Amino acid sequence: NLVDSNIKIDQVAAGYEFSLALNTSTGNVYSFGNMENARLGHGETPRGGVFHFREHSAYRTNLKYEYHPRLVEGLIGKHIDKIYAAPRSSIACSSRNNTTFTWGSGAWYLHGTASSGDIPEPMPLKAF
Repeated sequence: NLVDSNIKIDQVAAGYEFSLALNTSTGNVYSFGNMENARLGHGETPRGGVFHFREHSAYRTNLKYEYHPRLVEGLIGKHIDKIYAAPRSSIACSSRNNTTFTWGSGAWYLHGTASSGDIPEPMPLKAF
């Protein structure tokens, strides 16, 4: 994990139940927390879970979490220098390559694509 490896973190961003961390000297992005909606960018989403219903609410247990920061492999070598976290999706930017990557929940077309589906791994946005 990052604490034991002495990796320097220059920027952090927090979404809903997940976080991103960036080392700007390497451009490496790490993510951890709730994997729902593919918001961590590892190409995985939680499987299963049990829904519980109460009078005015429902919640799910047994969600899959990434408990330790994990390298977002789809961004290796992309020279990321800025990260942003929305509630259930993420954005990473490379000013060196003039490229913006997005992943996570596609609800309300948050990724700027014609799809409202979740994006499991970083995908470059196309220019307008």
